[in-house]
Amino acid sequence: MLLRSITTLFLLLSMLGSLAQSNKNIILEEFTGSWCGLCPSGAVTFDQIEAQFNNVIGVAVHISDPMEASGSLSLSEMYTGGGVNMFLIDRHHFADASFIPFSFEYEPLATKINERLATPAPLVVNISDMQYEITTQKLSIDVEANIINDINTGELRFNLWIVEDSVSSTNNGYAQSNFFNTEVNHPYYNAGHPIPNFVHKRVLRQRLGGNWGTPQSLSIAPINAESTYNYTYNFTVDSAWQKTQLWAVALVQQYDTITNNRSIINATQIPIAPAFNNLSLSNPSPSAVQDIKLTVQATTTQQLQANVHTTVAQNATIRVFTIQGQLLKTLFSGFLTPGIHYFEQHLPYKGLYIIHVEQETQSISQKVIVLN
Repeated sequence: MLLRSITTLFLLLSMLGSLAQSNKNIILEEFTGSWCGLCPSGAVTFDQIEAQFNNVIGVAVHISDPMEASGSLSLSEMYTGGGVNMFLIDRHHFADASFIPFSFEYEPLATKINERLATPAPLVVNISDMQYEITTQKLSIDVEANIINDINTGELRFNLWIVEDSVSSTNNGYAQSNFFNTEVNHPYYNAGHPIPNFVHKRVLRQRLGGNWGTPQSLSIAPINAESTYNYTYNFTVDSAWQKTQLWAVALVQQYDTITNNRSIINATQIPIAPAFNNLSLSNPSPSAVQDIKLTVQATTTQQLQANVHTTVAQNATIRVFTIQGQLLKTLFSGFLTPGIHYFEQHLPYKGLYIIHVEQETQSISQKVIVLN
């Protein structure tokens, strides 16, 4: 199967955790660089914020190193004067702040994040579909904005960012400079200067809508409540990127001739990995002939039971994936005769899993949540 898709249900389920507290997700941009000796402290703050807030989507914007994305340098020059170890919270200009960027201290960032979260967003952003063409390595991602409240001023634009987590390399420019190597109480004490094989988290790889969003992709106010807008992004996946570590970050941002009025309104994120693994939760067409039925349940002690009912004899492969799209176990690969077949698998931890059955004529997937 060349076309690989993920449906709205699966994509929304993958984000239930971050949407549980608020309809608002914050984009936290960390301007950093592997050459920056102070930036390990920014990395510590970055981790603390993400651990504390479920509604924060952290993105590391690298400057002047091999991980720099197109447009990042001009963005940093506009907001931070080209400086690094700085943070932007939704690119929002808080009324009591002289500047938009913040330094790497945890408390001021946490205070302003709470302030930003206290104001509900007038819209919700979703990723409604994702399709991957394996022969061309082209990925198509549909983004959607559901308007909750009337929006009476400004121009809104969609954007889609591609983020790669856990980037590490022995190539020149990836080792992390570390001024805290001799500071005893620092988390990066004695880690090296520079730190070899440093794992760079949440690296921004590409902004498909540029720094300021895709023009004419959404709408100009007035925008009425209960309306829905959609936009599709298409791009080729860089072969150098780790497919299992890629995330799609969809956002709606405000555009204005005044830089201080270019806040990010709301955002969401999902792992891209399931698209590469042929996971689909789409329902068959009512007119389609179903050769296979799948029933999945989680029993006690994290035990999974999958019942596969096939009406024709053919080859089949049954796999268990994590929600990030990583293959956990192949339950079966071979010839299935007509009838009901039972498969069991112990799961390593609680959480959401995807069971995928692929036959010669069709494929089907189902989610299962393990709570025990």
